[in-house]
This record gives sequence, C-alpha cells and structure tokens, in this order.
Amino acid sequence: MTGYRGRSPADLDAVIDAVMSVQELVGAHAGRLREIEINPLMCLPEGAVAADALIRMGEME
Repeated sequence: MTGYRGRSPADLDAVIDAVMSVQELVGAHAGRLREIEINPLMCLPEGAVAADALIRMGEME
C-alpha cells in the first residue's frame, strides 16, 4: 500500500471509499445478501478498482 520496489503508493482514500461502499451495500442488503467477494481489489496510485466481484442475493433460510 505504501509503494513497492519503486512503485507509487496506493490511493488510500480510494481504497477506503471502496471498502466503505461495500460495507454500505452489506448493511443495506443484510437480510438478502448471501455472499460477497471482491478479488482482487486493485489499489492503484489513482483510484481503486474491483477487478472481479461476486455478489449473491437471495431469500434467507
């Protein structure tokens, strides 16, 4: 996150925004959210990108 082998550090504000957005989604849909996965979250010098995500919704048993 702080830079590696001469690379620029990650945009920590963007990473925090991404994590908080997922948290808001989980809170808003806790009754129906069955599974959520973001892998990888690319932490870039300018921004953060969820390169792949799985979100499963459904009725809770």
